[in-house]
Amino acid sequence: MKRNRKWHNFSVRLGLFWLILFFFLTSCSSKDDTDVIRQLVKQGAIFAEKHDIRGLMKLTSEDFLAMPGQHDHRGVRRILWMAFRHYGEFKVMYPNPSVDFEPSGLTALATIYFMIVKKDLSFPKLKELYKDPQGWLEEAGENVDLYRLMLELLKKNSDWLGRKAHLELFRGLGFGEYKKKESDLLLTHLKNIIEKSSGSNPSSKLIWVPFLNKHGKKLKYNLMIL
Repeated sequence: MKRNRKWHNFSVRLGLFWLILFFFLTSCSSKDDTDVIRQLVKQGAIFAEKHDIRGLMKLTSEDFLAMPGQHDHRGVRRILWMAFRHYGEFKVMYPNPSVDFEPSGLTALATIYFMIVKKDLSFPKLKELYKDPQGWLEEAGENVDLYRLMLELLKKNSDWLGRKAHLELFRGLGFGEYKKKESDLLLTHLKNIIEKSSGSNPSSKLIWVPFLNKHGKKLKYNLMIL
């Protein structure tokens, strides 16, 4: 009887040990995957700043779709080519992306708030707020229009790839899809840009995009937006 009790206690302790180890390993794996996904977002921003369409596409799955508009690889390449051609040099700024995982651990959702500005502009305060997304949004929202990218990712072997991307515009009361007849944020902006550039001086590289911030005030500088 005494031996059975000892065996029972040993089994309980062993089971508890394996349970703790399982949760520890799962937690470490989740943290590692979070870092990998955030690094993917960082690499994507670098590719965008370099106008590297091929590099961006390598970060996505074969069945990748961009919304609104349901754009596949071919459609996204076309839009990016037009955008990069007209925007010139820019930089992407964003706070630390949030990452949430499905129970399976094979899919994740990354939320990225961002703005795209001229390369020579400086925002030292935003750099300080990188790890404080709420503070970053409050600071950035006072000056520029913001966007939110909901990026659904799929784990393939040890790599994460973007499978779906949903772009939303901040319109003052919150984030929501850009509602136009074209139902397409990127193409709508590009159409406005192309019309303005061709109507004045086609050879000019300066693109002026007249946008208001969420308070209805004109921006003090030219803002390049995707």
